[in-house]
Amino acid sequence: MEERYFVLKGCAGLGDRLITLAWAIGYCLRNGRTLIVDWSDGLFGPRGRNVFFEFFQITGVKTADSWRNISELAQKSVYPALWKNHPEAAAYDLYQEPVAYPKWKRRLVRCLTFGRWSVNGVWPVKPEHRLEIAKGRGPSFLAEISTGATLPLAGGYPARMVEDVVFGADFVPTLYEEILRTNVHFTQAVEKKVTQAATELHIGKDTFGVHVRHTDRSPAAGVDQLIGRLKRDPFNRAKQMFLATDNAGVLQQFRREFPEVLAFYPKHLPEINGVMGLHHWASSQNQPEYLKRVLEESLIDLYVLTQCGHLLYQGQSNFSRLARVWASPGQVSQDWTEIV
Repeated sequence: MEERYFVLKGCAGLGDRLITLAWAIGYCLRNGRTLIVDWSDGLFGPRGRNVFFEFFQITGVKTADSWRNISELAQKSVYPALWKNHPEAAAYDLYQEPVAYPKWKRRLVRCLTFGRWSVNGVWPVKPEHRLEIAKGRGPSFLAEISTGATLPLAGGYPARMVEDVVFGADFVPTLYEEILRTNVHFTQAVEKKVTQAATELHIGKDTFGVHVRHTDRSPAAGVDQLIGRLKRDPFNRAKQMFLATDNAGVLQQFRREFPEVLAFYPKHLPEINGVMGLHHWASSQNQPEYLKRVLEESLIDLYVLTQCGHLLYQGQSNFSRLARVWASPGQVSQDWTEIV
């Protein structure tokens, strides 16, 4: 039997990508596909260089390092066919920002495909690539999906697809916590670096970890409210606090109220205008050294949060949710946006 593949293209931030990765591992396990993770889009390393395996390793599912490992790709069936001609492309090279799919179309697609497709959001193809996509048959919106002219988010793909090679991207699929815990790991080099940072900070069961994302996705509940809650709680008299944040102002605010607060330092926290996250800022600076530095610092923050005995995570942030899922056994965690 011919080997079949699923090529997961990276998009969005670190937490989004790793949660999507867990979904993709489950998809490949259920459908007998070899997983190829492609993070060559330039967010975490030089454009065109797949940096995923420099930082992570996957167990329990068959993987390949690159789409270049697919023998005779040009002779295989590919969904969407557009990616057969552009296997090196990032999702944003071929498609525009994802948009929600109207409810009536979602229902009609499910009906016409007998429940195979679940289309909640789609990537509209960029105008310059529309001519490359063959026209399908049937209702126009169904033809758009079947050809990939409007590419569904990968989490809505059918359980079984007939194509030899399937490409996809997503950032909001179902969160498979057990797969994240058991199948996704740091490389040995990264493991050494993050554990060293946690050791130097003396992180342990008496550490109270707090994560605040405050760049492109600011919490509805204010940081002032969070600090007020922390000042009222008795933990401050008995435990040390570790803060992970992507915002220099938040760090300064915490240090004014809690001079003893721990944070990984030195950490690159530039002023950002609020429309992009820290990783996207780094990729916009045309400074390759920023990309790796920001990712490594994020992984240190993530790991340290998992080692804290108590964790206040930010539920709207997938990075924060990832810390909760990867937490050491016995950690007590709570979404701070629900308690302030």
